[in-house]
Amino acid sequence: MLLPFALYAAQAGAALPVASTLAAPPAMTAPTLNPRIEALNRMQVYAAQAMADAIEARAALHDKNLVGLDADLTKVQVMLELIRARMPGAEFLAMVRAMRAKMHFEDNKQVQPFFSHLFYALDDLGDGKVVKHARKYLTRAQHALAVPNRAAALDALRKSAAAFDNPFISPPLKAASANLEQAFVALNASDNTISDNLLKRLVKHLESLHRAFATYPLDMQPEAPATQD
Repeated sequence: MLLPFALYAAQAGAALPVASTLAAPPAMTAPTLNPRIEALNRMQVYAAQAMADAIEARAALHDKNLVGLDADLTKVQVMLELIRARMPGAEFLAMVRAMRAKMHFEDNKQVQPFFSHLFYALDDLGDGKVVKHARKYLTRAQHALAVPNRAAALDALRKSAAAFDNPFISPPLKAASANLEQAFVALNASDNTISDNLLKRLVKHLESLHRAFATYPLDMQPEAPATQD
């Protein structure tokens, strides 16, 4: 089992950074459903692998190996998907993505039955504050679509999904995902505008993500149900 960074460093005899060099923990402004320790361990490894793949992508760029660069960035993408799949509420968030996609090509009557999948996914997560918050906005989305008011429905769906944002993990995960998307766009552009600075930012975000898992406060409650591991 992986050890939290501070505990690992202490047992290894390493000098710990002084308090003034450590970033202050995010303020807990809303209830958070925390990952279980088993999921944190796995996600920490995935983040390390993603960071290594991103650094190898930089090496491929310097070697002008565009095939290898694309392969390395794809590996990063896979690792980030594995991390998302381990996060609390992953099934619900996947259903929200599916709902948003369906609203691009189906009418309101066709979309409405899909809400049952989202409510079932929430039911599997218990009835804590986070789930109640998500359910409140999901119900609003369902009612807004029945009006119909698609703009209001999409806004409520976004707020429902945001209930599962984690103040420690979500910021670097979202930043890395956005940066990776930019890298793919630049790589696939006709003039191949991908730059080393772009990949450096990706590595930085992935380092922050790995640190978030390695230093996650293990006494945080509540935890996600065991089925989410």
